[in-house]
Amino acid sequence: MADKDLAQELKAVLAKLNIAKADQINTMYEGGHDVVGMVKRGEKLLLPNNLYIWATMNTSDQSLFPIDSAFKRRWDWEYIKIKDHSEQGYGIQFSNGNRYDWWQFVTAINEHIEGGEIQQEDKKLGYFFAKTADGTITAKRFLSKVIFYLYTDVFKDFGFDEPFFKDENGETMTFASYFNEEGDPDESRVERFLINLGLKPIMVNEEDALDQIYGLTVNGRKMLTITQAVFEILNEAAKRMTFDAIKQTVGTIFADRDDVVKAIDNPETYIKENRWNKIPIVMEDGQAFVVSNQWHKESIPQVKELAESFNVPFESAVEEYDNEDDESSTSGKRLKYSVNGKGNYGIGEAFLEMSKAIANQPGMTFQKMVDAGKIIRGKAIFLPTESLDKWKEDHINDSKRDRRFFENLPIVTNGDNVKFVVSTQWGKQRLEKIQEFAAVFGISFEQISE
Repeated sequence: MADKDLAQELKAVLAKLNIAKADQINTMYEGGHDVVGMVKRGEKLLLPNNLYIWATMNTSDQSLFPIDSAFKRRWDWEYIKIKDHSEQGYGIQFSNGNRYDWWQFVTAINEHIEGGEIQQEDKKLGYFFAKTADGTITAKRFLSKVIFYLYTDVFKDFGFDEPFFKDENGETMTFASYFNEEGDPDESRVERFLINLGLKPIMVNEEDALDQIYGLTVNGRKMLTITQAVFEILNEAAKRMTFDAIKQTVGTIFADRDDVVKAIDNPETYIKENRWNKIPIVMEDGQAFVVSNQWHKESIPQVKELAESFNVPFESAVEEYDNEDDESSTSGKRLKYSVNGKGNYGIGEAFLEMSKAIANQPGMTFQKMVDAGKIIRGKAIFLPTESLDKWKEDHINDSKRDRRFFENLPIVTNGDNVKFVVSTQWGKQRLEKIQEFAAVFGISFEQISE
């Protein structure tokens, strides 16, 4: 029998139905009652003998009361094991280029959930626990969906003594500590959580997609990540420069950061630290340093400038500077330039080579170059090295781009022996002015045909 509320609902739905074989159906039941009429009025419930109800459930869902054993005995139960769907290729993606295999994470964390103090298998994660966008789980989604669940539903009653909850100082990472002062996710903390579980970034084949997007090459060799590119550039610089000189250049180009390079004393026994690349760079004098592994796509123009400062060939598919016109062709390839018909340079490198050629002309003076440079733009193009520091102090509020020079590639004028540096800031929109400047000194500066 249905209760009064349910009976009203059933009557509203069934009363208007016309049951063609009502009399025959009624004969199937003893007592001579109008069973069909009773059903239509909601007075009686009938369920067919071939009705089966299939359901999946979490037996310890915290929003429900526990199901008692008497109820459970009336059902057949079948255990469904968490399956490996790693052929889907899900990964946890960080903005520094690192990507971690999702199934490896699920396997690692589930071992801790079903073992130790917890031993609650129904709290384990399945492969499709977190939604993805084209197979990618962002660091932000991983934090808000997965780590939040682990903190608030899985481990909260057992404490956070597990090693994967600890920071680099051995202190417990609270959930709030995964966010910076602005409330944005601190990806380095999120990544530490994965590293603490013993996970390592996916290498080589899995990062081909990033390689295709960024198109990074150093000395003609493909780089899989920005970290690898910076490492190779600085490794080349270390063959001919001191660490202090490298650090000074890095500090100038990455003026908004103080964590690009760090000196270390123990390169042979160095153990990787969070936020730093695991392989040290060792210089000929024995000095060693490590390179940051915290990089974003937006850093690539600065990485290019770093390569130019150390005269290391570097290419990328990312535009050079946001405030300059696009220096790529309609085909998406980087434009190249020649000086006096020679070379295959980026526009900044080409201007540097041209400046060398002009400075080497007999009797050439620094002031003559400065005066001619006004054809291109009013801002400083050439600066004497002896006044560079003072100039930077006076122009501290200028755009960072306007304060960037090839500081480690100074040039000396032939006529008055002035040592100076050249600006790194160039874009193809200045090509005509650059060519006009070049013509003053009888130099050919041309864009190479695609």
